[in-house]
Amino acid sequence: MLIRRIRPEDGALLRHVRLRALDESPEAFAGTYEDESRRPASEWAEQAAAASRGHERVTFFAFDGDNCIGMIGGYRPEERPSERQLVSLWVAPEVRGEGLGSELTRCIVDWARAGGADTVALWVVETNEAAHRSYLDLGFIPTDKTQALPSDLCATERYMELSLRGESAPL
Repeated sequence: MLIRRIRPEDGALLRHVRLRALDESPEAFAGTYEDESRRPASEWAEQAAAASRGHERVTFFAFDGDNCIGMIGGYRPEERPSERQLVSLWVAPEVRGEGLGSELTRCIVDWARAGGADTVALWVVETNEAAHRSYLDLGFIPTDKTQALPSDLCATERYMELSLRGESAPL
């Protein structure tokens, strides 16, 4: 297995994997397949280029040979420059439960640390017990903040945070 950062030329791959994730696990994402499938190729190319460098945003892919089996993203919110948001974690169903989600999460944490972040935060759908448990195991702490999932207003997301301060910080 290989995990690597997105490259500027990976716009088509980003689109393919994101749409596969939205089709396979629509309840886990804020976006919808219908909306994102209408985005032009130029937007996917711009997103890939922006996430391929620096500490503002990032995407990592996981591969088994030529097959992309996972993806994760992160970005620095303008209003909270010492925080990084973990977004869009997806692992292909055929490899779930093998630790790939944790490995991808570690990539975001390492990227956040390298960029000087104090905290990594995320929103997780409350009914996604496997993801919730995995984030707890990695040291993320649930907060009192909740919100409706933008793609399904009947679902609730919980905000979780991982402190990167101090030598005892996990991961």
